Amino acid sequence: MGKPNIKALDAALKVVDAVRRVCEDTMPSQQLAAFLFIAKNDGCSMADLAEYMDQAQSSISRAASALSDFNTLSRNKKKGYGLIKAEEDPMERRRKLLKLTAKGRKLAEEITDIILTS
Repeated sequence: MGKPNIKALDAALKVVDAVRRVCEDTMPSQQLAAFLFIAKNDGCSMADLAEYMDQAQSSISRAASALSDFNTLSRNKKKGYGLIKAEEDPMERRRKLLKLTAKGRKLAEEITDIILTS
């Protein structure tokens, strides 16, 4: 096995630092993976995210709720990260499409800049 790429690891740490700064050190890795998938696939469905994450719909709903403005599934109703919003699919009203908010777009752009400039 080769030596780890120090620049790549440095970029990864900078990404973690950016997320910790925006999300106040509280975002679990599953939610970070969900955010990155949504950022890459803006407008994806909950089913798309569930398939990618290989998780049950209930787990994906909790992750999406935490990433949105209001973490409605939290026992103490704590505020969400405000990085995504769920919108009704105009073609199928029961289906929700996950999109980045302005705050989410800004974080995705920061992560992209970190990776591309490292």
